[in-house]
Amino acid sequence: MYDYRNDTGALLYQVCRFEPKSFRQRRPDGNGGWLWRLEGARRVPYRLPELIAADPGEIVFIVEGEKDVDALRALAARCRSLSQGAVAAGAARKGRRVRLAENWRQRGIVTGAG
Repeated sequence: MYDYRNDTGALLYQVCRFEPKSFRQRRPDGNGGWLWRLEGARRVPYRLPELIAADPGEIVFIVEGEKDVDALRALAARCRSLSQGAVAAGAARKGRRVRLAENWRQRGIVTGAG
C-alpha cells in the first residue's frame, strides 16, 4: 500500500499492489470507506510532505514507481514517483534540481557504475 498525501499530510489516495503484480487506486469516501477510482482526487507526487520539507538544494530523483522511491530512500536519496505518469511533474520540479532515474537498477546507479 502506497499512501499519497497532500502538503499537510492528509491522505488523498492510495495505490494498492496485489499479487500477481497488479495495481488499483482508491481514495477515502469521507465515510470510513473507499472509492476505487481517483476521479476528483488531487494528483500529487508520492511522499509530497517530505519533498516540501526537504532542503531545496537537494537533488530530487524521479523514478518510475513507488517501490523504486522506497528503495532509493533507503540509500538516503530524496526521490519521488509520479503516479500514472507525469501528472504532478510541475509540483516535483518547482525550484528543485531534478534527475530522472529511469531503469536505475539496471544501469548500476546504486553501485556507482552508471
